Amino acid sequence: MYVELTRAEVELADRLVPRLEEHSRQWCWFRWLLLAISIGMLALLPVVLTQSSEPSTSPQLMRLYGAMQAMFLFLGLLGAVLLWMCVLNWRRDVRDSLIAKVLEEKLHDERTARIRASIEGRRRQGMPNDEIPNDEGMTKSE
Repeated sequence: MYVELTRAEVELADRLVPRLEEHSRQWCWFRWLLLAISIGMLALLPVVLTQSSEPSTSPQLMRLYGAMQAMFLFLGLLGAVLLWMCVLNWRRDVRDSLIAKVLEEKLHDERTARIRASIEGRRRQGMPNDEIPNDEGMTKSE
């Protein structure tokens, strides 16, 4: 199957390929950090929620304890979401590197086709062979 890219898509792919390669390299260590953080957040949740406050007549202390419980509940839910994201995207680096390779190959094919079309156009115009650029865009005189 042959896919033709527009000029805007080629420019977007030029910017996207290095970013995908960088994200692929970073994800290898970042996923372990994300996993450790999310498990840590989930591990703190039962500890904080099972500790009961001492009976106090002070309503301010009760409100403070309630606010603390709400905050740790939020952190626990956030930890669960981070863990879910980490597990779902565990092998994302493989996908990103594959997409980068495919885009890189497609960009190379597009550039090669553009250079060859330019060379053919110059040959039709009768330009001497010395002034016709090679695949790297250099003329023989350079």
